[in-house]
Amino acid sequence: MRVIFAAFNFVLMLLPGLWAARIAARRARGATGLSFLLAWVPALPLLIFGVMVGAMQAVDPTAANLWPLSMALLALLTVVLFAVVGRVRQWLAVVLLVASLSAISSAHAQRQAGAPRSAPLMTAGDLDALPSHAPDKRIAYGGDSSQYGELRVPTGHGPHPVVILIHGGCFKAAYATSKYFGAMADTLKSEGVATWNVEYRRLGQPGGGWPGTYLDIGKAVDHLRTIAPKYNLDLSHVVIVGHSAGGHLAMWAAARSRVPAASPLHVADPLRVRGVVDLAGPVDMTANIAGYQKLCRDTVITSLLGGTPATVPEHYAEASPIKLLPLGIPQVLVMGTHEDFVPLPLAKTYLRAAARAGDSVRLVVIAGAGHFEIASPRTTSWARVDSSIHALIDGRLPQ
Repeated sequence: MRVIFAAFNFVLMLLPGLWAARIAARRARGATGLSFLLAWVPALPLLIFGVMVGAMQAVDPTAANLWPLSMALLALLTVVLFAVVGRVRQWLAVVLLVASLSAISSAHAQRQAGAPRSAPLMTAGDLDALPSHAPDKRIAYGGDSSQYGELRVPTGHGPHPVVILIHGGCFKAAYATSKYFGAMADTLKSEGVATWNVEYRRLGQPGGGWPGTYLDIGKAVDHLRTIAPKYNLDLSHVVIVGHSAGGHLAMWAAARSRVPAASPLHVADPLRVRGVVDLAGPVDMTANIAGYQKLCRDTVITSLLGGTPATVPEHYAEASPIKLLPLGIPQVLVMGTHEDFVPLPLAKTYLRAAARAGDSVRLVVIAGAGHFEIASPRTTSWARVDSSIHALIDGRLPQ
């Protein structure tokens, strides 16, 4: 639909120029030299202007500040150029008609993309403040105080499908804990899905960073083998869900079988999962480093990986899901139209790379959502996220 309206805007902006060309061709008939050139003077600027603005509208039909300026300039240009022709009233009517249609088209395109947004976007504090119940069990998977998972098990005998939850927080201990996924864990439990909400060592803690953060995620995932018999967990139906930094770690955990044997992150037999949902987490750690670190207000990427892509390229290759393709399992990338941590073009680049590698991937873009709405079961985004999780549990991509 957006493509149709983009094309519609392009034609609208070009219409006055085409009409001018028709008049110019009629006036130039039989003319020569300077008279011929003067006949085309009004048409050429309108054609050039129409093509330029039409192309910009086609690229971004949601640009709310573009069409009023475009139409004002077009009207002025038309009136000036055609005043000498004696067709001012006729052309003003044409311009007003085009302006009205373009306004309607742009407004519709804005609604399609979920912009603009009047209500404020959720913050990390809003997500962390969501009420949740205490987990059924808190189980350690290592000796450090941050090496544990919160287990929630639905009623019934099972076996229960499992969703592994990995929280974000810019990879920093000071920014977030497993608490902010408590509400989602509760909701999934009410839907008959067990959840394993893992904590792990992060930047600012002993052992956090390279390789400890990644090793913790791997250990936490594999620890399900230890606790599955006691809690009747179905290890053939395990899905990983991560948000932001946790989205990156979720994708990496799903790709562990692809980590080179010489890497300190390698394990011989990682738990195979059925699918993975990345809620606005980076999939290429070499891309958008400056932008991500600016939003996190710290050098979190280079600190996590122990250097820059130039100094430790092997770390980036072993940590970036895009470098580990194909993952061999269905993947869902979710982001809102107001996402700022992971630019949409990077997600689309991953989508194309995964498809070339033979993976099944779905990109879900949620209108009006920001970085944190997609991680909350209390927002309108949840229906899309929830359906993606259940589809992967069933072994398929969401519709």
